[in-house]
Amino acid sequence: MNRPLIFALILFALVGIAVACDPRDEIIGPISPTPSDGLDSIAYSPTAYQFPVINGLPAMQIPLDNPVTLEGVKLGRYLFYDKMLSIDHSISCGSCHQQDKAFTDGLPKSVGVGGSIGTRSAMSLINIGYAWRPNNAHNFMWDGKFRDLEEQALAPVEHPLEMKNTWTEVVTRLKEHA
Repeated sequence: MNRPLIFALILFALVGIAVACDPRDEIIGPISPTPSDGLDSIAYSPTAYQFPVINGLPAMQIPLDNPVTLEGVKLGRYLFYDKMLSIDHSISCGSCHQQDKAFTDGLPKSVGVGGSIGTRSAMSLINIGYAWRPNNAHNFMWDGKFRDLEEQALAPVEHPLEMKNTWTEVVTRLKEHA
């Protein structure tokens, strides 16, 4: 690979991650409050998210059954930094995937709730959107354990050395949160 292409890839990754993961509201806008009577009453008409076009980079391949929306990017950004996903409200995804450390934690083994030491380092998330390819099983994690980002993103919440929670509890917390 030549230097300009490598530079363009790095620049695209940094811009994309900064937009999607920046906790400041002015990047994507504030999240509107939701009705307290449950999620069924919320009107849903998603807005397609347009990834920035950078010369020299191919378009990301997006799963047909999970299109990227502006609302999904906004929600993902907030959830990435929300500690309510962990059992004791002490860590978020952003605790181990820190922007200033190339979206890793810089540790040989990541630290979860209660100071538990994991078995691996948190992988960098830079350019992770380019890792998925249709019909290419087991693309994610150090050992290829997960087939796609959607499957991989669920695991840390329930892992006993990471967030140690259940998705039932997380959904309950989210429904109760303003």
